[in-house]
Amino acid sequence: MFLDKPSYIQKIEQALSPVLLEGGYELVQAKLSNEFNSWVLKFLVDREGGITVEECAKLSREFKYILAVENIAEIRTKDYILEVSSPGLDRPLTRIQDFERFLGSKVKLKVQGSPSFHSGRKNFKGEIKCASERDFTLLLAQGEEVKIPFQDIEEAHLMIDLPIQSKAGRNSK
Repeated sequence: MFLDKPSYIQKIEQALSPVLLEGGYELVQAKLSNEFNSWVLKFLVDREGGITVEECAKLSREFKYILAVENIAEIRTKDYILEVSSPGLDRPLTRIQDFERFLGSKVKLKVQGSPSFHSGRKNFKGEIKCASERDFTLLLAQGEEVKIPFQDIEEAHLMIDLPIQSKAGRNSK
């Protein structure tokens, strides 16, 4: 389930919590992954009104120091690259509160396993209609509503609706 976190990620989040709270930041996601034979510890951080590149650089320095002091075995034994960035417009939804916060927003998501709802379909796009502590309702493009348990979500992201402008519609000089 996407809401479950490995214990070492929970330890990392706990260690970084004072710095995040002090600056009014929200840790959207933390994950350790092996990319092209290198370990990468990625943090997606946001705050009301967005986050700047300078803030990401400052947080990166602070996180590096804090994690050097912490005794978290899963990262202490690895040579890793630390990344701090904005979650972007297509930010991941990683907590139940995200679904409540973004009610009315369009999302895309993938469910894991063999879902017992909607004919075993695994990928969905639609608008968040309501959320409870166990599930949320997604309004699909066809007008159909699907109730999806949080425990079945593998990953979820906000969708971006960018206007597409044809070449004929552009101003030319």
